[in-house]
Amino acid sequence: MNTVVCRLREESTRAFDWWERIAIRLRENERIRTGARVGGIWRGLKRKQRRTCCVFNRTRESFISLNVDVADTHFTRLRGLLGKVRLRSDEGIWVIPSYGVHTIGVPFPVDLIYLDDKYRVIDLVESMGCFRIGPVRMQCVSVLELPSRTIFSSQTQLGDELLICSPEKMQEFLQESQAADRKELVQESQGADKKVSSG
Repeated sequence: MNTVVCRLREESTRAFDWWERIAIRLRENERIRTGARVGGIWRGLKRKQRRTCCVFNRTRESFISLNVDVADTHFTRLRGLLGKVRLRSDEGIWVIPSYGVHTIGVPFPVDLIYLDDKYRVIDLVESMGCFRIGPVRMQCVSVLELPSRTIFSSQTQLGDELLICSPEKMQEFLQESQAADRKELVQESQGADKKVSSG
């Protein structure tokens, strides 16, 4: 009788361990699923579709940046460049609306381009250092914060007119300008041929 009782106890403890393991796994799975649900909500909030733009200097016919984030909400303007360790050469942020910006908490220098409502350059600040407050320009509507040396490399100057748009619209603009350039070249070559034949 003793051996039967011992066997029953062993089997019951094994069964209990087995059921306990299943219960633990179910609780872990529920926690994971619940966490995934909550995490999914947070991921949805964090991964709001990021608006990026291309910036082209129409006056100098040069690209300033190809990947500028748009900061047009209170939170994105407040956050700005905080949390970034550095900016790549094609990155930046376009702060709308803004009269001026600061680099408090930003560990790298930035170039600032102040724009009016027609995207004309009204002020330039090259390599504004860390933990500084930039100049305030009341006629300014928006500010581009770009990596240091961007103004120099793009040869941007006061009065230049910029084109700021989505990559798709930029591609359309470039295709239209290429077609216009080709048409102009064809007209010039036809005019030169007429002069040679008449001369």
